[in-house]
Amino acid sequence: MVAEKREYGMKRVPALGLQYLAAAVKGAGRHCHIYDQSLDNFDLPRLARLLREDEIDVVGFYTSTFLKQSVIAGMGELRERGFSGPLIVGGPGAFSYEEYLAAGADMVCHGEGERSIVEMLEYFGGERDEAVLRGVSYLRDGRVIMAPPQDLIDPLDEVPFPDRTQHSPDGFYDYHYFGMRQPYAPMMTSRGCANRCTFCTSAAILGRRVRQRSVENVMAEIEQCVRDFGLRYIGFKDDIFGTKTEWAEQFAEAMIARGHDLRYGVLLSPFSYLGRREPTLRLMKRSGLDQVVVGIQSADPEVIRNIKRRPEQLEAAVELVSTAKRQGITTIIEFIFGLPGDSDATMRKALDYSLRLRPHHALFFVLTVLEGSEIFEQYGAEGPDTGFTLEQLRRRCSGYQRHFYTRPGVFFGNLWQILRTNPRWFLRVLRYLPYLIKAIGMKRSASAKAMPPE
Repeated sequence: MVAEKREYGMKRVPALGLQYLAAAVKGAGRHCHIYDQSLDNFDLPRLARLLREDEIDVVGFYTSTFLKQSVIAGMGELRERGFSGPLIVGGPGAFSYEEYLAAGADMVCHGEGERSIVEMLEYFGGERDEAVLRGVSYLRDGRVIMAPPQDLIDPLDEVPFPDRTQHSPDGFYDYHYFGMRQPYAPMMTSRGCANRCTFCTSAAILGRRVRQRSVENVMAEIEQCVRDFGLRYIGFKDDIFGTKTEWAEQFAEAMIARGHDLRYGVLLSPFSYLGRREPTLRLMKRSGLDQVVVGIQSADPEVIRNIKRRPEQLEAAVELVSTAKRQGITTIIEFIFGLPGDSDATMRKALDYSLRLRPHHALFFVLTVLEGSEIFEQYGAEGPDTGFTLEQLRRRCSGYQRHFYTRPGVFFGNLWQILRTNPRWFLRVLRYLPYLIKAIGMKRSASAKAMPPE
């Protein structure tokens, strides 16, 4: 558990990747159980008991840069408590495979896991030879063996729908979405990203070519969720939703034709739907589009170039956000501080840009250096030296968010947006007001008070 407990009052989201893996395992005729601490706050002694009671033979740990030490410690404690079966590690933190193997993992899965997890289980069951394994690393005679990469799944329509039967969408929500309604489920319509952002590892894991599910396949998953769970809100987790305008419009038309009472939120690029933004976003709004998130990352042209993006995104994002707001869609823009080339002046540009553009939300984050990213390879785990400490960058983010959200136009604009679209939002989040105040930077620490946004 790495998030604040209060956040789980605002956000309770299933591990979509584990649901995909569970579906693949069940599709191979095997029993599978998902143990998710964000849904059930068990400790490791209780987990060890559950593994015995559920007769689990193989345990897989999801990992990320943040979770490395927790996963390593967890594997060690399970061994101490008597679990003797194979231990697998996978997820976006698998770039540290040598550390996991040294800590006792039997195998580390790299990249897409639906095929690899079935092959690993076949290997552990004596049904597959080690020589034909793909997409994994393991130790042999003290030496790390890296198997050939697993083929990416294409077409994506072959991937089974996530297994949502173990934890019903009734219990999930994310009230960071103003329009949130329950039941809620995250979904993905594509994998891969053509961008080369130096702070990101998505393309290294899922490929640089975007693989898009068919509209029919996505609609079949939505129909299943509506039928089985009464789904009312979808959070699409694609790196960029609907990279082709034609696909996005076909999806919107299919949603309108079905007539479900559904809303959804997406992530877009500043360059999404160029040339057809007004009609495309209007159509998507009619189909239930409720919120768009746009990653700007920096408002300084040189910093933008440093992370291998195009400065033209600034003008393109202005048009995108303005068009979305005209359609009544909630808009969010995001920035990262601590990127190569950042300074007082470049970070101040982000605040000025936000105040000029005035989306519903402007969020400022400190750079997280992800293992496997180009920034990690170039600068190491500490990231680029910008002359700011981590605490100074955090204070800058907090100060800028406070400055943005306390502007009367922003505050009352958001208030009206919520009252108009989803007034029940207030009732749901009222008891988590301290978390919200801290999240948007309005709670000032003694050190933050000394630092004006200028």
